[in-house]
Amino acid sequence: MLHVETTGSDGGDATSMLNVEWPPVDSSGETATALTSFRAAPVVHVRETDGSGPGAAGEPYTFDLGGGVILDQSPLPRRVAGVVGVDDGHGGRLLRMWAPGSSTWIELHTDQRGRIVSDVIIEPGHRIERAYSYR
Repeated sequence: MLHVETTGSDGGDATSMLNVEWPPVDSSGETATALTSFRAAPVVHVRETDGSGPGAAGEPYTFDLGGGVILDQSPLPRRVAGVVGVDDGHGGRLLRMWAPGSSTWIELHTDQRGRIVSDVIIEPGHRIERAYSYR
């Protein structure tokens, strides 16, 4: 358990308790399998919300595309390495990684079957959240 206490310049204090698995589990193989399965999906329904700047969030929009098209247009790495995976408490997994050579942080959420059901992509000043369902 990691315990963090902070004091803000405005006089506000905050305390956070975080569960940190140690040593981290390399989930690169699990992530590669999930991405391969996603790429093969002929139609994926996507609900996407984009935000730019602190606290900003655009209106969600939806669309249908093939899994391969989605991956080809996203910053998700073609080859994955250094992925840290943790159980989500509901039978799925959270798979977290940096996109190599960038300032992009990626979190994939998989279900009990190992299918990607959502992701969060964070770049400086920009956050994209997507939820997926398979048709």
